[in-house]
Amino acid sequence: AEAHGADERDDDVATLYAESLLLLDCDFAGYHFYDTVDGALTPTPRVRKALAALRAVVGRSAHPLAEHLLIHATEETAPGFGTPGGAADGERSADSLAAQFEGSAAQHLIHMSSHTYLRVGRYADGAAANARASARDAAYLAGGLLPYGVGHDLVFLAFSAAMAGMNATASAAAARARAAYAAAPDRPDGPDGSVAWHYPALVHVRFGAWDEVAAALAPPPRPWPLQAVLEQSATGLSAFHRGDGAGASAAYDALQAAAARLPADDDAPTDGQRGADGLRNVSFAANATLFAALLPDRCASAAVLRAAAKVQETWTY
Repeated sequence: AEAHGADERDDDVATLYAESLLLLDCDFAGYHFYDTVDGALTPTPRVRKALAALRAVVGRSAHPLAEHLLIHATEETAPGFGTPGGAADGERSADSLAAQFEGSAAQHLIHMSSHTYLRVGRYADGAAANARASARDAAYLAGGLLPYGVGHDLVFLAFSAAMAGMNATASAAAARARAAYAAAPDRPDGPDGSVAWHYPALVHVRFGAWDEVAAALAPPPRPWPLQAVLEQSATGLSAFHRGDGAGASAAYDALQAAAARLPADDDAPTDGQRGADGLRNVSFAANATLFAALLPDRCASAAVLRAAAKVQETWTY
């Protein structure tokens, strides 16, 4: 802070000053950059100072670290959260990083633009960024090197592609993510296999490919408790949409049993970013989706999903 105060136009110092402020509002549970005030996400006092410094830097230069940090500092505020500007405030920086590093080997900076693209609905652009990043990851791995966030890039690719309606791309990326987890099940990632092992089946759920779900459910290499929940959710939804009500109900009961076995504290192994609360949050969403499908009254189903969405909006980003 002292160095920044002495020369506010030094872009490197200003960026490091902003990073130090952001780090004070982070922990292993996630970012805590915003408070909810009158229904709108409002930056904390430290984050407000960091945003001012970062916006000044990117207004003067295409500083990669400043743009990287500005994306993280704004991505939480997706449209609909009542925050002026919101995630779109990082869109220029996302485009700048994408242009600067498109042909480089800096796979994480290639990927970074997709954090903003997902929040503003540019799903195809997010998929393209992660396709490039995961290609660089593969090259590093082939050379015996370990890049940052192999699964992170592949799951971003699968999700972005699924949201863009790119079924084949999403399915291929999810399969590659599972292969990465199978090759190194204990390697930290965000998410790691404990969270995303069953992503291939979830992509089929997304596209309503109900006959494909069962074949995409492979036993995980570790007894990851959340994966039992997601397996039953996918199984139940597949059964329901194939007209197998008894199978869907049985899967719902199995999901409740699996959810009861989730860890009750944050000492449990997770993806390194989200503890037991994060696992229970994902389980809650899976439970609500299957429960809503089983309700005979469509209006009641919609009410369950609306209530679940409200709860999800309160989770730490």
